[in-house]
Amino acid sequence: MKASTRLCVLLFLVAFAGRAAAGVAPRSCAGGAIPAATLLIPYFEVDLADADRQTTLVAVSNAGDHTTLAHVVLWTDWGVPTLAFDLVLLRDDVQTLNLRDLFHGDLPATGGALFPGCTDPVALPALDAAALQALRRQHTGLPDAQQHCAGSGRGGVDVATGYLTIDVARRCSANIRYPSSNGYFESGDGGVASNENLLLGDFFLLDAAQDLASGNEAVHIPADAARYGGEPATF
Repeated sequence: MKASTRLCVLLFLVAFAGRAAAGVAPRSCAGGAIPAATLLIPYFEVDLADADRQTTLVAVSNAGDHTTLAHVVLWTDWGVPTLAFDLVLLRDDVQTLNLRDLFHGDLPATGGALFPGCTDPVALPALDAAALQALRRQHTGLPDAQQHCAGSGRGGVDVATGYLTIDVARRCSANIRYPSSNGYFESGDGGVASNENLLLGDFFLLDAAQDLASGNEAVHIPADAARYGGEPATF
């Protein structure tokens, strides 16, 4: 990675960490980055053939005063969920992800057994060769064995594209993995998603070979219990 690119990444992470530690009180209908129950990373891209080309970095922080669980879901650009995993975030903790790692089967693991259903450390089993190939094909628009496509493939056969959602979660679940799953937004202890507004996030598009980098805040979507009758719905 070129020196100027490394500097951009460092400044991005330092700025994010400082903002996350300060914290911002939730308020309804507010613009800008406020602690939210859901973060949306509206676009990512990862060059699967060249490690010096496009990748996407994501930073997520817990702005609350207690440890929380964040449930991360990858989606194709056609809105098909493909991969989900959980992150334990301590108070004022910042976790960073290089999405290139996910497409090489390197999934993050965070310690802690504070939440129902979670292992310690909280981690998915490593993706085997078949699962990794399926993930790559889904995000590059290539058909599966049944000739079904999960995404457009508009980035090309070597560029994975899509988006991410990150929800505050109550528990880990081996069966309820995606927001589209029954029970994900169920109120009470049985549901996965929580209506606590705790998360802050940013994302960063990087192309080291071209010495290009750009970043922006995640879309912060606070839960509004008054509007949704206590249900942990964000949108």
